[in-house]
Amino acid sequence: MKLKKGFEFATILRLLSSATISSAGESPRFRFTEFELAISLLESAVPFNPSIPEAERRGLLSSCAFEAAKIGSFKEDFFILAFNTAQANYLKTPPIRFVLATNLGIIGRLDSLVRNLASTRVTVTSRPSPKFNRGEIEDLIVENMRYSTEGLATVLISLSARNTTEAFDEGRQAVDFLRGVWNISLNQFSLNFSQGPIFRPVSKILPGPFGSVHFVNGELAAKEIWYETNFMKPEWFYRIGKSWGKALRNERAIRSRLTHIKYRSDIEMALSRYARALDNVDPNLAFQGLWGLVEFLSNSEGQYDQLAKRLCFFAARKEYEIQKHIFQHLRDVRNQLTHKDVRRSSINTYLSQLDWFARNMIRFHIRSGKRFSSLPEAAALLDCPTDVAELKKISSRLNLAMEIQSRE
Repeated sequence: MKLKKGFEFATILRLLSSATISSAGESPRFRFTEFELAISLLESAVPFNPSIPEAERRGLLSSCAFEAAKIGSFKEDFFILAFNTAQANYLKTPPIRFVLATNLGIIGRLDSLVRNLASTRVTVTSRPSPKFNRGEIEDLIVENMRYSTEGLATVLISLSARNTTEAFDEGRQAVDFLRGVWNISLNQFSLNFSQGPIFRPVSKILPGPFGSVHFVNGELAAKEIWYETNFMKPEWFYRIGKSWGKALRNERAIRSRLTHIKYRSDIEMALSRYARALDNVDPNLAFQGLWGLVEFLSNSEGQYDQLAKRLCFFAARKEYEIQKHIFQHLRDVRNQLTHKDVRRSSINTYLSQLDWFARNMIRFHIRSGKRFSSLPEAAALLDCPTDVAELKKISSRLNLAMEIQSRE
């Protein structure tokens, strides 16, 4: 196993060894601060199997550290073997069916919606489900409740997972994907880039305040609740109106196109990220989330010149130069925010400008993605010249090359 660039096993394992205060054969004990630091470094350094949820990774690494401490050996070979074994055992755990019960920030009469997404089944209805009772954790809910869920749409996500943490992660991902698809449509009908002192999240359809994981018979699988961290106000929730029908039609079109895209999982993740980024009540965090998304969709993480070229590719010819200036201005906003924590008073306006680029990238992949085998391959198309005459010249040369190569 090779660590990610910039990390050395020997250095991290030395830190872990020095944190150990027990002897071989004893029950493992560590100095808390050094132990937490070593595990944190390993979290970033170790190339995990992507099927292992982020919330489970720290536990796997900790179990490896305890195994090493038991025998008093923090050698690289032993730790790698322990890690590979722990990871393999986790992946061998047979999945079982769970149901994530939560809500969506939708108010009004809603015809029951059922969406089958891979191995996940999402049901959205305006009626609460008495089968999935939370009586055992009612005190916990009341103690931490910010507002009532009465009147909000009920969401039930049926899925297979190895444990409740994985069930919540996969269930939320499925709901966020649908929210992203719907919000792509709804946000453009009514952009909520508010200019007042209180910023309302751009996302029209917000997540519910919490979720609970159940077995399929309705019993709680874990006596705990996963809370939504973003602040919300009930008046921000979406009320069913004329735009809802169009959002559903657009959803059907988008999901149909995705079935023909080989890298659809990347686009589904991007739509989830779009929803999560614009859930933020802090427009500065929303801006940062959206910036990361356009870097991902253009396959240009940390490559500003390439990012500018690819994002501006969609501009009309007469607007190309001004769009390059807009990108440069947004880059300055992002760098000032990231490196100096400079928060601009007009960040809401800048967020709407960045949203234009994000939407263009999402539309490009949804409409044209079936022509490519991967996201990087699709994004590379945007390196082509924007001058039509130059493109025709290149096309003519390519046709000639094909003609020559096609001769017997």
